[in-house]
Amino acid sequence: MIFKAGSFPMHISLAMALGCIVTLAHAQDDIHTGQRPVLCAWGIYVELAKYGEICKLDENRDFLDALDANIARMDEFILRNSDFTREQLDAWQAVPTDVDADICEAGSEMRMIFESVLDYPIEQMNAQTDELLAVDRPPLADPCL
Repeated sequence: MIFKAGSFPMHISLAMALGCIVTLAHAQDDIHTGQRPVLCAWGIYVELAKYGEICKLDENRDFLDALDANIARMDEFILRNSDFTREQLDAWQAVPTDVDADICEAGSEMRMIFESVLDYPIEQMNAQTDELLAVDRPPLADPCL
């Protein structure tokens, strides 16, 4: 579970999340392949998608749909290039039900993080995912941003 009362998501810090999608284009390359780490991008997208679903931010449906589509593409890459199973990915992406409702309030840190990425063009997100997934390789998580 990622969202707990009084805590911040385990996998992304405030500093990382604020620039997560925008800086993804400039993320540090994997030192072995020269490619950006897929699990880094996947984890950020999954966290943002979960937040949108948890807080029922349906007014941002186009953005959430784009996140979901890109996550699905990354899922296939991860499954093809690693020992992860569909069940493991699905478990990681499961939206928790016991969430502190404060994270959804306007002005909360998580709400501000989510809102900070809404202006990111969906076409650019899709293009960056195309580039990210262009070369099959192990889906590493580090270096992440």
